[in-house]
Amino acid sequence: MANSSPPTGRVQIVNGVLYYSPNSLVDPPLILDEHPINIDNPFKPGAGHHPTVQYHDFTSPRPWSRTFGWTSFVPAVPLNRSSCALVGVLARHPPIQHYTNENAEVHGYRLPVPNLWEDLEDDVYAAVVALKNCYHTPCVLPFLPNALGFRNMHSQECWLRGCIRRSCAWFQVWFGTLSYLLACAVHPTEDPRRFSNLPEVDFKTALRAARLSEAWMDDLLISPITQYTIHNRRAGTIIDVLNPVEGQPSLAWFLSFGIPVWYHWGETEEALAKKSSLYDEFRPPGHLTAQYFSYLKPTPIAPLSSGTPQPASSPVIPLDK
Repeated sequence: MANSSPPTGRVQIVNGVLYYSPNSLVDPPLILDEHPINIDNPFKPGAGHHPTVQYHDFTSPRPWSRTFGWTSFVPAVPLNRSSCALVGVLARHPPIQHYTNENAEVHGYRLPVPNLWEDLEDDVYAAVVALKNCYHTPCVLPFLPNALGFRNMHSQECWLRGCIRRSCAWFQVWFGTLSYLLACAVHPTEDPRRFSNLPEVDFKTALRAARLSEAWMDDLLISPITQYTIHNRRAGTIIDVLNPVEGQPSLAWFLSFGIPVWYHWGETEEALAKKSSLYDEFRPPGHLTAQYFSYLKPTPIAPLSSGTPQPASSPVIPLDK
């Protein structure tokens, strides 16, 4: 599906450093930490009813990495209000049921079993694991929504409601993970010849092997999970132009999937762009950077050599519906 982007992009100054995005619609806070969440274990929910990590922690751009590449596809705005059946079940939680023992002395609250939220979690997890394993995509998965307690029995109804709210939000993280893995399956971020022993498998074949129905796959392909346009806002990512990390996709790959992409642009990058066409695609429009560069003193740069990083720029066509 074709996507549209702003004609000139946007710039932000963070700690005195200019960052440019050719396609972002907004100026989100740029999280410059190396890891998705700056704690030892980013996916441990935390003790009790107050999890350490929540959905909103993943809605801003962070530096891209192979194992956490899915964070760039996390919806910046929850998808719950979609009319699509697949994600629309989150618009309303299943009814809360009240349980007591025979003497009505012990009370408990939980959602009925089974319910549509459990089905959604099981199906999304099955799809994610199938795509990850089939295409050997490096990916550290987040914890499941049920880790936040929506499947559990609770002694207080208010505790269950809090778990329902946080679990509902955490589904968005898994939607982003599924969206990323599907994008990688259709258009790999790396040369598929690197995995010469892999069979050529259509992504639907991989999902069928996970026992997902044709109807479920049809719903997936019309859902906002697979709407790769800049207007279906995602968290986005921060890439390194001069020293791309291992496996970093090309700028064209991110743009084709409507992923807001940001990168540092300074005097070194500007000078390289003037000397080599390899960096032209990254260069911001002059009117966005003129004022910034006018305050900087020129610094010498080393001449280009064969060892200079050469970012890939192959065009990528988004997922065809």
